[in-house]
Amino acid sequence: MYGSERAGDDAERTAFRKSEKKYKLYYENNPKSSKKKKQPKQVDLSEVLDFKFISELFNQKGELPPGVVHVNCGFERSVFGLENRPGFYFIPGAVTLDEQCKWIRESLANFPQPPNRTNHNVIYGTISNLFAAAKECKIFVEEERSNNDLDSDSSGSVSNGDCGRWTFHEEDIARSRGKTCKLVPASVLLRKLRWSTLGLQFNWSNQNYDVSLPHKKIPDALCQLAKRMAAPAMPVGEEFLPEAAIVNYFGSGDTLGGHLDDMEADWSKPIVSMSFGCKAIFLLGGKSREDEPLAMFLRSGDVVLMAGEARECFHGVPRIFTDEENAEITPLESQFSDEDDRCFLNYIRTSRININIRQSNPSWIKNPWPARFRDARLATARVASRAFVLVGPMEMLAVGPARGRVAWPAAAAVGPVPADLFRSRFPFVNRRTVASKLSEKLQFSLVDLNEFDARCCD
Repeated sequence: MYGSERAGDDAERTAFRKSEKKYKLYYENNPKSSKKKKQPKQVDLSEVLDFKFISELFNQKGELPPGVVHVNCGFERSVFGLENRPGFYFIPGAVTLDEQCKWIRESLANFPQPPNRTNHNVIYGTISNLFAAAKECKIFVEEERSNNDLDSDSSGSVSNGDCGRWTFHEEDIARSRGKTCKLVPASVLLRKLRWSTLGLQFNWSNQNYDVSLPHKKIPDALCQLAKRMAAPAMPVGEEFLPEAAIVNYFGSGDTLGGHLDDMEADWSKPIVSMSFGCKAIFLLGGKSREDEPLAMFLRSGDVVLMAGEARECFHGVPRIFTDEENAEITPLESQFSDEDDRCFLNYIRTSRININIRQSNPSWIKNPWPARFRDARLATARVASRAFVLVGPMEMLAVGPARGRVAWPAAAAVGPVPADLFRSRFPFVNRRTVASKLSEKLQFSLVDLNEFDARCCD
């Protein structure tokens, strides 16, 4: 994860990394036990915040533990925040049981469908109908491009859309060709599914949203749910505009390392994060990995909002509970009782799904660009929490805060913004030493805020 032993040692000394290791799943060292029978090591959970308990206590007695605040926002359920983490909101049990089941089904059957991208794209290309193939116990077969003799069997396969190089086949057909072809059970691919993207597609290589990639809009029902959930964190009079989403899939032993979600242009808008399936531990740190993180339980149906200053806080998921005692999915099991739901039930018994939805662009990007400045466009690059204005000829506007790298090249542009609104959203600081290097890379000219204002005014 850290690239070298030395880097790992350095990371070990950070407060965030220590907390990750504290809660991560480890097994008892018993060489006589098989891996399936190994017992998880006991971990002290006494310091983990439990917002389900906090909500029950508040509703019964009006009491709150130190550092936790109740947010009075007129929302349909109790909303809680943390005194030392402004912009962070926790809504326990916000998503109804029926809605949880709906989005678990969608996350497995439909969200990984092309043109949505998944972690499998790099190796296998686009894969269609993965969940259906896993349900039917099919095998993914890599065929040599010169081999055309499988055409007669194609009625039993599901094409992956990648020039037929990989296709799904019935198990007996696939096994008969196993000596000359690579075989991967669809069920294995499903278990190795780690993420899929909805709406605007995120390019993990360039760490930005790539508008050139084909994509569909986020489903309307999910947009409406996200808008409803985002309300406590939204500025007065503004509505959340869901444009992109990342669906994360976790199995036993899977983790999400400490990171920042800093690829969106407007941090005043929240990330709406919804949890489904097995219980997890969520770590919320500060603006440095050296800040001691707070640990809290995430259960199926819980919603977390991160906006404003909270967007600059490191966070991660070090632990998923898949054992019967701690997973807490009994209500889901009762809902997935039909025979048609057995595959969903088998998956979610040992898994967690997280859907996090973002407004990738400021709501004001479609406003008219000032006439005198209409032939030029803007790009911003955030380095070590500082933003710069870089101006140059571009086809579109690119706005992208990032840490230590240029997150939004010209190709990821979205549209122009008025100077006054742009200035009010970002803390511009002119640090020419760093910014000049960025301007060389992007072939832009650096201007300070006063010059920018002058050029934008008619």
